[in-house]
Amino acid sequence: MTSEAKKGGLPSWAKILIGATVVVLVGVVALVVGVGLFFGNMVKQAQDPAAIARVARSIATFSEPLPAGYKFSMGIDIAGIKTVTVEHQPEKQMLIVMSFPKKEKADPQTLVNELYERGVNTPQASAKFQEVKTRGTEKVAGQQMPYIIGTMTDRVNNRFEGLVGCIVSPTRNETIFVYGIQPPGSPYNFDVTRGFLQTIKSL
Repeated sequence: MTSEAKKGGLPSWAKILIGATVVVLVGVVALVVGVGLFFGNMVKQAQDPAAIARVARSIATFSEPLPAGYKFSMGIDIAGIKTVTVEHQPEKQMLIVMSFPKKEKADPQTLVNELYERGVNTPQASAKFQEVKTRGTEKVAGQQMPYIIGTMTDRVNNRFEGLVGCIVSPTRNETIFVYGIQPPGSPYNFDVTRGFLQTIKSL
């Protein structure tokens, strides 16, 4: 018998294995707690009015304050991808404006077609287009924004109408995507979207 066995203790390799396991478990718990705190803080920041205003200003110059009925409800900046959510409370329409730190080589109409195929996939919403209802262009801060309005379904098969649009900034190295979501049961109200787009003074 070995001296370790005579003493009734664990072999050295077992002690090392137990110690390593404890260290790994403590590390995993710390990581989970850290990630939870990070995302909790991010959500809190995203709903802070000052933080939302800061993100909005980094995307474009908006009228201050927004017209009656419109309200910024969320603002997130992750790795240079900036997102603000706008709610039109009377119509319950939600608009999402996302700015990417890259000026795409494709023209805005091609990008809108690609967005239509991908559907809406943002932190606030996820849905796929099923049918085109309207195609058009809208002037936003002097730039043409092509857009498509269509019927959508989300992951639980709710059916509603939505919009995708794209603007390439003339002064910044950025591409801006605009998403709109109308509540189920009513046609997409583009006048509400236009009312918000008119608050954008420069890009």
